[in-house]
Amino acid sequence: MPGPFQNKYPLLAALALSALLALACSDRPRSNPFDPRNPDHEQRLAGFNALAGNNEVLLYWDPLDYEDVKGMQVERVTVGNTDTTVISDSVLALDNTSFRDPQAKNGTTYEYRLRLLLKDSEERPVTENDRATPGPSYPWVSNLDRTAVTRLTPDFRDERYDMEYSFNFVQDIQVRPDNSEIWVLDAVTAKIYRFYFDGSYVPDQGNLGQTAAFRFNTFNHALWIASWALNSTVFRLSRAGELEVSYRTDVFPTWIELDYKYDGAWVATDENRMLYLESNGAIREITHSAFISPEKVVSGISANSRAWVLDYDAKAIFHLTIDDVDWNLKIFSNPQDIAANDDATVCWVADMDADIVYEIDDLKNIRAQVHNLGHPTDLFWDRLDQSLYVTGGDGTISCLQSGGTVLWQTHLNNHPGQIVVQDFN
Repeated sequence: MPGPFQNKYPLLAALALSALLALACSDRPRSNPFDPRNPDHEQRLAGFNALAGNNEVLLYWDPLDYEDVKGMQVERVTVGNTDTTVISDSVLALDNTSFRDPQAKNGTTYEYRLRLLLKDSEERPVTENDRATPGPSYPWVSNLDRTAVTRLTPDFRDERYDMEYSFNFVQDIQVRPDNSEIWVLDAVTAKIYRFYFDGSYVPDQGNLGQTAAFRFNTFNHALWIASWALNSTVFRLSRAGELEVSYRTDVFPTWIELDYKYDGAWVATDENRMLYLESNGAIREITHSAFISPEKVVSGISANSRAWVLDYDAKAIFHLTIDDVDWNLKIFSNPQDIAANDDATVCWVADMDADIVYEIDDLKNIRAQVHNLGHPTDLFWDRLDQSLYVTGGDGTISCLQSGGTVLWQTHLNNHPGQIVVQDFN
């Protein structure tokens, strides 16, 4: 039966009980920063990091050697769902600093955290959440000054591996069509460097000579490669490495793009002309009065014979048919890069100074202007998910859909430059 003190003064009774409970556990050490009663705790991250993979998430954290902690559990919440799932089968010992979630599904966003089990207490403090979205695509990016290349997680939130090499200036990054290697062209050494999926250096590099530009054929895996020497020659090598045809161009090639319809190639140059290389070894010259240095050319992988050219010095883009310039557009303040969709009916232009990405169709219509992308420098069209990746000079990475919709943005402290995506679907 309750006493008169509890009936008459319920608030005082509650306060007294609270004080007694506080005294009962006041002698418990409160040294760890996750303790809600630790007056010195400033953050609860503990280096906790969720790294997205392909149908998995890898979790890492700093050692949690606090004397009042007896173990921990890993919790996962699916974004958009309020249910919390404990995914560690048992209590993890304090010497654990990693955990793998093999049940994570590609395309689903999860939030993870550690829940700490304290000695002689029912309190269960947690770390801050970290978010990850697994996927089958692995982005490779150079840093902004083009001296290093890093592999990111599929959700572009974290760095995963650095390539074991310091470059002078990365001119191009390409994934070998069989997904076995990543090739990086250094503009200063004019050399291609080859790396495995984990960023390690391929021991047997082979000898590809002094290279000015190269391009893989997505379907038959042929390699088009341009010599850096005077009177530059472009070679087409079969998948087995056998020479199929060569073209003496007498220009300095800066970029190669393939014409999948006729098995030819466009060659951009640092002169006021371009070349079209026919499959039989013939060379056609493409000129235009507005050309100054048409140094980059892009196209699609569908059966077409259209291409887009960026002339940096002219601050203009040009739309090409197989042997002629269809039209040109000069509205940009400082264009840095271009990309095209699968059938080359749409081109995107990154204008760094204006902080705009333009979307332009093959009829010269400006379909969209996307602002506030961190002063865009580099573009990559991902054929797997039909989206455009944009890297900005301030470290921003954006994902755009056709029509100008921004799907998401993230930020890297190590400011990214050129980007290419390795797909494992």
